[in-house]
Amino acid sequence: MSIFGYSVLFILGTALGSFLNVVVFRYDPDRHVMKNVHGRSHCMHCNKRLSWYELIPILSFLIQFGRCRSCGAKLSFQYPLVEILSGAMFVLAAYFLVPVGRMAEIPYPRLSIWLLAILALILISVIDFRLRIIPDELNVFIAVLAAANLFALFVEGGFGAIKEGLYNSPFGAHAAVTGSFLGPSGMLLWPIDNLWLNFIFGAAFGGVFFGAIYYLSRGRAMGFGDVKFAFAAGLLLGFPDMVVATMIAFITGAIFGLFLIAIRRKKSMKDSLPFGPFIALGIITTVFFGYDLVNGYFRFFNWLF
Repeated sequence: MSIFGYSVLFILGTALGSFLNVVVFRYDPDRHVMKNVHGRSHCMHCNKRLSWYELIPILSFLIQFGRCRSCGAKLSFQYPLVEILSGAMFVLAAYFLVPVGRMAEIPYPRLSIWLLAILALILISVIDFRLRIIPDELNVFIAVLAAANLFALFVEGGFGAIKEGLYNSPFGAHAAVTGSFLGPSGMLLWPIDNLWLNFIFGAAFGGVFFGAIYYLSRGRAMGFGDVKFAFAAGLLLGFPDMVVATMIAFITGAIFGLFLIAIRRKKSMKDSLPFGPFIALGIITTVFFGYDLVNGYFRFFNWLF
Protein backbone atom coordinates (compact mmCIF):
# COMPACT_ATOMS: atom_id res chain seq x y z
CA MET A 1 0.00 0.00 0.00
CA SER A 2 1.24 3.52 -0.83
CA ILE A 3 1.97 6.32 1.63
CA PHE A 4 -1.19 8.03 0.39
CA GLY A 5 -3.22 4.92 1.23
CA TYR A 6 -1.78 4.72 4.75
CA SER A 7 -2.43 8.46 5.21
CA VAL A 8 -6.09 8.04 4.25
CA LEU A 9 -6.42 5.14 6.68
CA PHE A 10 -4.80 7.16 9.47
CA ILE A 11 -7.16 10.09 8.90
CA LEU A 12 -10.16 7.75 8.83
CA GLY A 13 -8.94 6.12 12.03
CA THR A 14 -8.52 9.46 13.82
CA ALA A 15 -12.04 10.51 12.78
CA LEU A 16 -13.45 7.29 14.24
CA GLY A 17 -11.27 7.82 17.32
CA SER A 18 -12.90 11.23 17.75
CA PHE A 19 -16.29 9.49 17.71
CA LEU A 20 -15.05 7.01 20.33
CA ASN A 21 -14.16 9.95 22.58
CA VAL A 22 -17.72 11.22 22.27
CA VAL A 23 -19.04 7.79 23.29
CA VAL A 24 -16.68 7.60 26.28
CA PHE A 25 -17.35 11.08 27.67
CA ARG A 26 -21.11 10.75 27.27
CA TYR A 27 -21.30 7.20 28.60
CA ASP A 28 -23.70 6.62 31.47
CA PRO A 29 -23.26 3.21 33.17
CA ASP A 30 -27.01 3.07 33.79
CA ARG A 31 -27.85 3.46 30.09
CA HIS A 32 -26.86 1.84 26.80
CA VAL A 33 -23.36 2.76 25.68
CA MET A 34 -24.71 4.47 22.51
CA LYS A 35 -27.71 6.11 24.18
CA ASN A 36 -26.25 9.62 24.64
CA VAL A 37 -24.22 9.88 21.43
CA HIS A 38 -26.77 12.02 19.59
CA GLY A 39 -26.62 15.82 19.63
CA ARG A 40 -24.02 18.45 18.74
CA SER A 41 -20.56 18.30 20.31
CA HIS A 42 -20.02 20.79 23.10
CA CYS A 43 -17.45 21.78 25.70
CA MET A 44 -17.71 19.60 28.81
CA HIS A 45 -16.99 22.65 31.00
CA CYS A 46 -18.95 25.63 29.61
CA ASN A 47 -21.41 23.61 27.47
CA LYS A 48 -20.78 25.79 24.39
CA ARG A 49 -21.43 24.09 21.06
CA LEU A 50 -18.26 23.47 19.10
CA SER A 51 -17.71 24.63 15.53
CA TRP A 52 -16.43 22.28 12.83
CA TYR A 53 -12.91 23.68 13.04
CA GLU A 54 -12.84 22.81 16.75
CA LEU A 55 -13.56 19.17 15.96
CA ILE A 56 -10.68 18.33 13.62
CA PRO A 57 -8.97 15.28 15.15
CA ILE A 58 -5.58 16.00 16.77
CA LEU A 59 -5.09 19.36 14.98
CA SER A 60 -7.81 21.21 16.90
CA PHE A 61 -6.31 20.12 20.21
CA LEU A 62 -2.82 21.29 19.14
CA ILE A 63 -3.97 24.60 17.64
CA GLN A 64 -5.99 25.41 20.78
CA PHE A 65 -3.07 24.36 23.02
CA GLY A 66 -5.31 21.80 24.71
CA ARG A 67 -7.85 24.37 25.92
CA CYS A 68 -11.43 25.34 25.14
CA ARG A 69 -11.57 28.45 22.93
CA SER A 70 -14.52 29.84 24.90
CA CYS A 71 -13.83 29.25 28.59
CA GLY A 72 -10.12 28.37 28.50
CA ALA A 73 -10.62 25.16 30.45
CA LYS A 74 -8.03 22.42 29.93
CA LEU A 75 -9.08 19.61 27.64
CA SER A 76 -8.33 16.01 28.46
CA PHE A 77 -5.30 14.46 26.77
CA GLN A 78 -7.57 11.52 26.13
CA TYR A 79 -8.86 13.35 23.03
CA PRO A 80 -5.64 13.27 20.97
CA LEU A 81 -4.40 10.01 22.50
CA VAL A 82 -7.47 8.01 21.46
CA GLU A 83 -7.49 9.68 18.03
CA ILE A 84 -3.82 8.89 17.43
CA LEU A 85 -4.25 5.34 18.74
CA SER A 86 -7.24 4.68 16.47
CA GLY A 87 -5.40 6.08 13.45
CA ALA A 88 -2.30 4.02 14.25
CA MET A 89 -4.39 0.85 14.63
CA PHE A 90 -5.88 1.32 11.15
CA VAL A 91 -2.40 1.77 9.66
CA LEU A 92 -1.03 -1.26 11.52
CA ALA A 93 -4.00 -3.36 10.42
CA ALA A 94 -3.28 -2.53 6.78
CA TYR A 95 0.45 -3.08 7.21
CA PHE A 96 0.34 -6.42 9.04
CA LEU A 97 -2.89 -7.98 7.80
CA VAL A 98 -2.88 -7.02 4.11
CA PRO A 99 -0.47 -9.04 1.92
CA VAL A 100 1.79 -6.78 -0.14
CA GLY A 101 0.81 -6.72 -3.79
CA ARG A 102 -2.16 -9.09 -3.29
CA MET A 103 -5.00 -6.58 -2.82
CA ALA A 104 -7.41 -8.60 -4.98
CA GLU A 105 -7.03 -11.62 -2.68
CA ILE A 106 -7.84 -9.88 0.62
CA PRO A 107 -10.95 -11.22 2.40
CA TYR A 108 -12.46 -7.77 2.93
CA PRO A 109 -15.32 -9.01 5.15
CA ARG A 110 -12.84 -10.41 7.71
CA LEU A 111 -10.66 -7.31 7.51
CA SER A 112 -13.72 -5.12 8.17
CA ILE A 113 -14.72 -7.34 11.10
CA TRP A 114 -11.29 -6.96 12.68
CA LEU A 115 -11.22 -3.19 12.17
CA LEU A 116 -14.56 -2.97 14.01
CA ALA A 117 -13.18 -5.28 16.70
CA ILE A 118 -10.12 -3.06 17.17
CA LEU A 119 -12.34 0.00 17.61
CA ALA A 120 -14.45 -1.91 20.15
CA LEU A 121 -11.31 -2.97 22.02
CA ILE A 122 -10.13 0.65 22.23
CA LEU A 123 -13.56 1.72 23.50
CA ILE A 124 -13.62 -1.05 26.12
CA SER A 125 -10.09 -0.13 27.25
CA VAL A 126 -10.82 3.59 27.71
CA ILE A 127 -14.15 3.05 29.50
CA ASP A 128 -12.63 0.42 31.80
CA PHE A 129 -9.62 2.64 32.53
CA ARG A 130 -11.84 5.62 33.38
CA LEU A 131 -14.77 3.95 35.15
CA ARG A 132 -13.56 0.43 36.05
CA ILE A 133 -16.45 -1.11 34.10
CA ILE A 134 -16.80 -3.06 30.85
CA PRO A 135 -20.26 -2.50 29.32
CA ASP A 136 -22.15 -5.72 28.62
CA GLU A 137 -23.29 -4.43 25.24
CA LEU A 138 -19.68 -4.14 24.09
CA ASN A 139 -19.01 -7.74 25.14
CA VAL A 140 -22.08 -8.75 23.13
CA PHE A 141 -20.78 -6.73 20.17
CA ILE A 142 -17.44 -8.57 20.35
CA ALA A 143 -19.32 -11.89 20.44
CA VAL A 144 -21.40 -10.89 17.39
CA LEU A 145 -18.20 -9.97 15.52
CA ALA A 146 -16.78 -13.35 16.56
CA ALA A 147 -19.78 -15.12 15.02
CA ALA A 148 -19.42 -13.09 11.82
CA ASN A 149 -15.69 -13.87 11.72
CA LEU A 150 -16.38 -17.58 12.17
CA PHE A 151 -18.92 -17.54 9.34
CA ALA A 152 -16.49 -15.67 7.05
CA LEU A 153 -13.75 -18.19 7.84
CA PHE A 154 -16.12 -21.07 7.06
CA VAL A 155 -17.04 -19.50 3.70
CA GLU A 156 -13.37 -18.92 2.83
CA GLY A 157 -12.28 -22.44 3.72
CA GLY A 158 -15.46 -24.19 2.65
CA PHE A 159 -15.72 -22.67 -0.80
CA GLY A 160 -12.09 -22.84 -1.86
CA ALA A 161 -11.15 -19.19 -1.47
CA ILE A 162 -7.74 -20.13 -0.05
CA LYS A 163 -4.83 -18.84 -2.15
CA GLU A 164 -1.44 -20.48 -2.35
CA GLY A 165 1.52 -18.41 -1.25
CA LEU A 166 -0.33 -16.77 1.64
CA TYR A 167 0.26 -19.55 4.18
CA ASN A 168 2.01 -17.26 6.65
CA SER A 169 -0.44 -14.40 6.23
CA PRO A 170 -3.04 -13.87 8.98
CA PHE A 171 -5.67 -14.09 6.22
CA GLY A 172 -3.91 -16.87 4.32
CA ALA A 173 -4.36 -20.61 3.98
CA HIS A 174 -3.60 -21.61 7.58
CA ALA A 175 -5.85 -18.89 8.98
CA ALA A 176 -8.68 -19.87 6.66
CA VAL A 177 -8.52 -23.45 7.94
CA THR A 178 -7.97 -22.87 11.68
CA GLY A 179 -8.69 -19.16 12.17
CA SER A 180 -5.35 -18.72 13.96
CA PHE A 181 -3.07 -15.70 13.68
CA LEU A 182 -0.10 -17.77 14.86
CA GLY A 183 0.62 -19.38 11.49
CA PRO A 184 2.01 -22.93 11.25
CA SER A 185 3.59 -22.59 14.71
CA GLY A 186 0.12 -22.51 16.19
CA MET A 187 -0.30 -26.16 15.20
CA LEU A 188 2.56 -27.04 17.56
CA LEU A 189 0.61 -25.55 20.46
CA TRP A 190 -2.76 -26.94 19.38
CA PRO A 191 -2.61 -29.71 16.74
CA ILE A 192 -6.39 -29.97 16.27
CA ASP A 193 -7.25 -28.69 12.79
CA ASN A 194 -10.94 -27.96 13.35
CA LEU A 195 -12.35 -24.47 12.90
CA TRP A 196 -15.36 -24.88 15.20
CA LEU A 197 -13.45 -26.57 18.03
CA ASN A 198 -10.76 -23.90 17.94
CA PHE A 199 -13.23 -21.12 18.64
CA ILE A 200 -15.27 -23.11 21.15
CA PHE A 201 -12.10 -23.92 23.09
CA GLY A 202 -10.97 -20.28 22.81
CA ALA A 203 -14.19 -19.06 24.44
CA ALA A 204 -14.06 -21.85 27.03
CA PHE A 205 -10.47 -21.05 27.94
CA GLY A 206 -11.19 -17.34 28.32
CA GLY A 207 -14.31 -17.89 30.40
CA VAL A 208 -12.99 -20.73 32.60
CA PHE A 209 -9.50 -19.33 33.22
CA PHE A 210 -10.62 -15.81 34.08
CA GLY A 211 -13.70 -17.15 35.85
CA ALA A 212 -11.49 -19.29 38.09
CA ILE A 213 -9.41 -16.24 39.03
CA TYR A 214 -12.59 -14.28 39.80
CA TYR A 215 -14.06 -17.12 41.88
CA LEU A 216 -10.89 -18.00 43.81
CA SER A 217 -10.12 -14.35 44.62
CA ARG A 218 -13.82 -13.62 45.37
CA GLY A 219 -13.75 -10.76 42.88
CA ARG A 220 -10.75 -9.02 44.44
CA ALA A 221 -8.23 -9.90 41.70
CA MET A 222 -10.61 -9.45 38.79
CA GLY A 223 -14.09 -8.19 38.08
CA PHE A 224 -16.79 -10.31 36.47
CA GLY A 225 -16.82 -7.89 33.53
CA ASP A 226 -13.30 -9.12 32.73
CA VAL A 227 -14.59 -12.71 32.74
CA LYS A 228 -17.32 -11.88 30.22
CA PHE A 229 -14.84 -9.91 28.13
CA ALA A 230 -12.38 -12.83 28.12
CA PHE A 231 -15.13 -15.22 27.03
CA ALA A 232 -16.11 -12.97 24.10
CA ALA A 233 -12.44 -12.37 23.25
CA GLY A 234 -11.76 -16.12 23.23
CA LEU A 235 -14.66 -16.62 20.84
CA LEU A 236 -13.17 -13.95 18.58
CA LEU A 237 -9.54 -15.11 18.71
CA GLY A 238 -9.94 -18.86 19.06
CA PHE A 239 -7.48 -21.35 20.50
CA PRO A 240 -4.48 -21.27 21.00
CA ASP A 241 -4.40 -17.55 20.16
CA MET A 242 -6.35 -16.70 23.33
CA VAL A 243 -3.66 -18.39 25.42
CA VAL A 244 -0.99 -16.19 23.87
CA ALA A 245 -3.16 -13.07 24.32
CA THR A 246 -3.73 -13.99 28.00
CA MET A 247 0.00 -14.40 28.63
CA ILE A 248 0.69 -11.01 27.03
CA ALA A 249 -2.09 -9.43 29.11
CA PHE A 250 -0.71 -10.71 32.42
CA ILE A 251 2.90 -9.86 31.56
CA THR A 252 2.10 -6.30 30.46
CA GLY A 253 -0.28 -5.85 33.39
CA ALA A 254 2.44 -6.90 35.86
CA ILE A 255 5.00 -4.59 34.23
CA PHE A 256 2.57 -1.66 34.35
CA GLY A 257 1.73 -2.41 37.99
CA LEU A 258 5.42 -2.44 38.92
CA PHE A 259 5.88 0.84 37.05
CA LEU A 260 3.05 2.47 39.03
CA ILE A 261 4.62 1.23 42.27
CA ALA A 262 7.99 2.65 41.20
CA ILE A 263 6.51 6.11 40.61
CA ARG A 264 4.43 5.80 43.81
CA ARG A 265 1.06 5.85 42.02
CA LYS A 266 0.29 2.44 43.48
CA LYS A 267 1.16 1.16 46.95
CA SER A 268 1.45 -2.55 46.14
CA MET A 269 0.49 -5.21 43.59
CA LYS A 270 -2.66 -5.82 45.69
CA ASP A 271 -4.09 -2.43 44.68
CA SER A 272 -6.79 -2.69 42.02
CA LEU A 273 -5.95 -2.08 38.38
CA PRO A 274 -8.42 -2.22 35.47
CA PHE A 275 -7.51 -5.34 33.50
CA GLY A 276 -9.68 -4.81 30.42
CA PRO A 277 -7.05 -2.64 28.66
CA PHE A 278 -4.43 -5.38 29.10
CA ILE A 279 -6.73 -8.06 27.69
CA ALA A 280 -7.34 -5.77 24.71
CA LEU A 281 -3.59 -5.18 24.36
CA GLY A 282 -2.99 -8.94 24.42
CA ILE A 283 -5.57 -9.47 21.68
CA ILE A 284 -4.21 -6.74 19.39
CA THR A 285 -0.60 -7.84 19.95
CA THR A 286 -1.54 -11.42 19.08
CA VAL A 287 -3.33 -10.30 15.92
CA PHE A 288 -0.44 -8.15 14.67
CA PHE A 289 2.62 -9.91 16.11
CA GLY A 290 1.43 -13.36 17.23
CA TYR A 291 3.03 -15.22 14.33
CA ASP A 292 6.42 -13.56 14.89
CA LEU A 293 6.28 -13.95 18.67
CA VAL A 294 5.53 -17.67 18.62
CA ASN A 295 8.01 -18.24 15.78
CA GLY A 296 10.70 -16.38 17.74
CA TYR A 297 9.87 -18.39 20.87
CA PHE A 298 10.42 -21.73 19.14
CA ARG A 299 13.54 -20.49 17.34
CA PHE A 300 15.02 -19.32 20.64
CA PHE A 301 14.55 -22.71 22.29
CA ASN A 302 15.84 -24.52 19.21
CA TRP A 303 18.99 -22.36 19.41
CA LEU A 304 19.24 -22.84 23.20
CA PHE A 305 19.05 -26.62 23.11
